[in-house]
Parts: sequence; C-alpha cells; structure tokens
Amino acid sequence: MKQQKTISFYLVRILLLAIMVAMFPINNTYAAGEYTAFGSEKNEFLSIKNLYVTGPNTNHEVVYCFEADMLFPEADGTSGYTRVDFRDLNVDIKTKVKKVIYLGHPVNGNGLKEKYSLTDDQHRAITQLAVWSFTDNVPRSSLLDELKEKNYPAQLIENAMNAYDEMVNSTIELPSGFDLSFYEKSETNKYYQSLIGTSFTADTPIQPEIIPAIKTSFATVDGNKEAYANQTITFTDTINFTGLKVGENYTLKLTVMDKETNSPLTDKDGNPLTTITTFSPASTDGITQISITLDLTDLGNKELVAFEKLFLADVEIANHEDINDLDQTVKILEPKPE
Repeated sequence: MKQQKTISFYLVRILLLAIMVAMFPINNTYAAGEYTAFGSEKNEFLSIKNLYVTGPNTNHEVVYCFEADMLFPEADGTSGYTRVDFRDLNVDIKTKVKKVIYLGHPVNGNGLKEKYSLTDDQHRAITQLAVWSFTDNVPRSSLLDELKEKNYPAQLIENAMNAYDEMVNSTIELPSGFDLSFYEKSETNKYYQSLIGTSFTADTPIQPEIIPAIKTSFATVDGNKEAYANQTITFTDTINFTGLKVGENYTLKLTVMDKETNSPLTDKDGNPLTTITTFSPASTDGITQISITLDLTDLGNKELVAFEKLFLADVEIANHEDINDLDQTVKILEPKPE
C-alpha cells in the first residue's frame, strides 16, 4: 500500500534539505531572475509559512508553493525567480489549481472566507493545502489530522474542511481569460520551491459573491417606539435587505424576545410569539415588512426586541438578532392612566 504523505512528512524533508543547503550554500550574487520570494510570515493556523514575492510591478504578492518537499523561501528573501506564464504539463491539474487560487486567499472569488467565517491565515493555509492536493498529492486527511492535533474547536475544523472541499471539488466557471503567473526558480535557488502567483489577468472582472444580509427596525404601525401595556397592538418590522436574488422565494421569521430574560416572549400556552411571511424581491437590495399583533397585558415596564431570520429553501442565510439593538427594540410602558 502506498504511504500517504502528511504535512509533518514534508516538514521533515524540508528540514533535512535546509541543513544540506546550510552546509553547501548557494551563491545568489548572480541570480538570474528579477523576483525575490520571502517566507518570513509564520502562518498562525497551520505549520507552514505565508509566502510572498516582490519584483518589477509586484509588491508583496501572495504566492503558493508548487513543490511541498522543497525549501520555503528564506525570511530575508530568496532571489533568482523568473516570472513566466503559469504552466503545467497536465491541463486538468492547471485548471483545478486555478480554481483553488480563485476561491482561495486573497482573491476570494466566491466569498468562501465569509461563508465559513475564516480568518486570512486560515483561508490562506487551506488554500495552500488545496494547491498541494493537486501538485504534490497531499491527501485531504493531512489537513484534517493536523487540525485535530492542534485541538481546534469542532466547528472550526468543520468549516475548514468544508472550505477545502469546495476548493478542490469546485465546478465554478472561471472569469473569461483568468490566468495566473508562475515563479520559476533557477540554478541559483534550485532547492527552493517553485511558486504560483495570485495576481492575474481576466477579460471580465471578478464578481465576488454578495453575502445576503438584513437590518431591521421594529415599531408600532404608527412608527412609535413605545406603547402602553394592557392593550392589543400591532407592530411592524421593517427589513432592509441586501444581496438577495431577484425572483427567488424567501421566508422571513420574526420572533419577539423579552430583553430582560433574553428569551422568546410566549403566549398563554407557552408558545413563542413568532410570525412568518414569504416574499420575492424585485431587486437585489430593498425593503420589506412583517407585522405581528401582540396582547400587552401584564407587560408593563418591559422592553421587547424583534429577532429575524431569513431563509432560502429552508436554509438560514441571514439573521438580525441583537438583544441590545435599539432599532429592534420597543418599550412597553405601564398601563395608560384612566
């Protein structure tokens, strides 16, 4: 059975290679290339380095390693790189790597970073492992094993693996003309990694995925933020939405919360006071409303807060649930004097 290569496996090989280079240093004085790569930034998520390149018309360009078992560029710079058109003998691998770069850090062409709540370092490390999966046959389990070894929270591990899977299995259509640069090493830096750039040219600009969002304002139907107890009042929640798809059917759920207890207000049978409506937006950004009628008996001197969830095909895609948000809050006064 063929032994799977892990991140630790490559780190050991890199360490041995570094020792050899230290014993027999390469003279970089006559470096053939115009570009210098740096590996000075330690990635805070995985046991790798954040890499970048400087040179003509390039300043601190994020790059990724093309050969996992070669040396990372030095902290003070490894010169001798030449920038050429991104090339690979296997066209299929080239296309897959381009999709990884498109979805990865810093391009983030489809909003994966926000979708899975990743930091820049997390997004960047996952991108590197996804590149290696195609260029160096580093298995998916290598990423999963290291995440578990570092005792990361289960939700973070799940998010990281989901982002990785989307990168390596992507069927996304790349923008027309999308291409990358390849930083090719020379005899002077032959023990170091070849690098893939993230600056690109495209005939059509990238259109990042717009993340749906809602912002709401809760008040009486007359627009008041206060109401007297011991009466029945209808409240209207005005929802400002962004990033929705025209013509899709969305479901909006409103739940009335008791600010003091931070729990749903309930009816006499103990059921949470909620209401649901559906709508189909005519524009990506816009306004809609949802109303609820409440019996305010015995609710004097309370603050009620509206929590909202937005669903598409039974999947929650946005919410506005801030117990301290004044826009979502109405105050119920003691009963109005006779």
